[in-house]
Amino acid sequence: MKQLTLVLALKDRHEETINWIKNNIYDEYDYLVVDGSIKNFNQKIFLEHKFKNLKYYRCKKDLNVKNFYKKLHFASKKIKTQFVMAIDNDDYINPKAINECIIFLKNNKNFSFVGGYLSGVNKFSNT
Repeated sequence: MKQLTLVLALKDRHEETINWIKNNIYDEYDYLVVDGSIKNFNQKIFLEHKFKNLKYYRCKKDLNVKNFYKKLHFASKKIKTQFVMAIDNDDYINPKAINECIIFLKNNKNFSFVGGYLSGVNKFSNT
């Protein structure tokens, strides 16, 4: 059984989703995608890209804060792992650092959460 679920809460920006899929799916984690996008581009992407450790849910459109929080509440009830991490579709997952955080939490029961340093990533294109 996996130890961590990464929750990706979407609202449009499908261009980032395509890049996210290419760079962030690892076998050792579960993924839960809750999509409150206004348009259906992200839904189409996840219909085309299937992963055994990723569950995709199309939620009510994030037209207001209430729908956004309902989406997150829904996601919280679907998590089956001991640990959870929220991510965005413009993030890059660092498995080494995440695994160090998991080890730390397992060895330090008096801690509820951990965080690491955040770094920026610049994308360049030669075209």
